[in-house]
Amino acid sequence: MVRRIVFIFGVAAIALALNACAKKPEAEESCNFVQNRDQQRISWGASLPVRIYIDDSVEKQFHDDIMAAAKKWNEKIGHEVLRVSLATSRAGKPAQDGDNFIYQLKTWERDRMQEQARTTVYWSGDRIHEADIRINDAAHEFATSSVLLPNRIDIESLLVHEFGHVLGLAHSDAPGSVMAKTLPSATPRREPSKSDLNSISCEY
Repeated sequence: MVRRIVFIFGVAAIALALNACAKKPEAEESCNFVQNRDQQRISWGASLPVRIYIDDSVEKQFHDDIMAAAKKWNEKIGHEVLRVSLATSRAGKPAQDGDNFIYQLKTWERDRMQEQARTTVYWSGDRIHEADIRINDAAHEFATSSVLLPNRIDIESLLVHEFGHVLGLAHSDAPGSVMAKTLPSATPRREPSKSDLNSISCEY
């Protein structure tokens, strides 16, 4: 049974499907990871690095910042957990298709325009098998890390947050966490905090 979780800045919505199990797995400490209904952390386990492709809908000026966001997690964790590369062809629209993609979308649901981005994670049991990131270009403007502009979202900070969701992390209220629910305009938050790294060490 496939399960899906959708993360957005400001809101987290979880869609769960019941699945009968012969033996209930042992519960785990959350470590700020999303957990399945058996209270186990969901993660990629040993299926690393996670290969993520930048769709050609993403503006080229943001490619380096996206790569830098993945590098932040890799460096802080101490080994490669995220491998980001350009897609060789356009993926089309986001879908559960077995590949991990980053999209920059100019259309968005009218009742969700406040979202800066959304990460959808698909898992079965306690293992993630797909994650897609959507950047909301319909209602927000973004800036590169080299120039922080008023009323624009720092794209590197945004992607550091979304990559945390790709790895399985939930939102966090811990001071300085990159997994905070909101990211103010023109605000850099590019370095996973000590609390973020303590959390991620439970799985990676």
